[in-house]
Amino acid sequence: MTLPWPASGRQRPMRQPSAVSSGILEEDATTIMLRSLPASTSVRSLLHVLEPLGRAVYDFVYLPRCTRQRHRIVELAFLNFADPVAARAAVQIFFRHALSEPSWGRTRISQARLQGLPNNLAYYCLRFGSDAPLDGPDAPLVFAFGSRVPLQVAVQRLVTEEALRTAQQLLDTEGQRRREEGLSIVDMDWSRVRDERHGTPMMPSEPSPNSSMPMPVFRGIMPRITSEMFFVGDLGMEDTDHLLRLIREHERRHGLVIFMF
Repeated sequence: MTLPWPASGRQRPMRQPSAVSSGILEEDATTIMLRSLPASTSVRSLLHVLEPLGRAVYDFVYLPRCTRQRHRIVELAFLNFADPVAARAAVQIFFRHALSEPSWGRTRISQARLQGLPNNLAYYCLRFGSDAPLDGPDAPLVFAFGSRVPLQVAVQRLVTEEALRTAQQLLDTEGQRRREEGLSIVDMDWSRVRDERHGTPMMPSEPSPNSSMPMPVFRGIMPRITSEMFFVGDLGMEDTDHLLRLIREHERRHGLVIFMF
């Protein structure tokens, strides 16, 4: 299947973090991140806010969900746009919406560290490995000129070895930062991420040989896992058994469990 991908489908290098100031993105930026979104936010509601720009301006929309409470979002969203002009227009629209909508009072808008559709797709693939959902509410939405494109098709066409290396570089940087900060805890939950970069996801496990995700260059660049980190939010009684199982498994594999409060 051949698709006429817009210019944003080209590879872009990883950049250093740069916050949006007064709605201004760097000159060639196309990917933005929204943080502290209202819990009621959905992909549909985000795209509704962008309706004045038309449907052809965005090509990647991702609203991550909690890993254990599937009905909850993690208050983050990542959007990539067809060109920098569209990205700047979207930022202005989101800023105006945040001023007029009380539930968006805490929402922050910034420039994502990973720029461009290929890098964002590669990051998603590396983040989840063989468990990466290809469809449904947990998967990113990909578009070409306003039309929905199957995620697997987009990955096959756009995720190059260069994009995977760029995304892996960010994962390595984030892992090193966590090690330097001494963060070793039980169960990583993306719902607790509060980062200027494209989240702080855990290092993924290597995809299985039968993985449905078409990434033939995975094995050549995937790192060896030496530790795991988990972040645990507010626990209810129903979470106790799950937490104890994680603790026992972590202790069996690594010899110790460290809690940070």
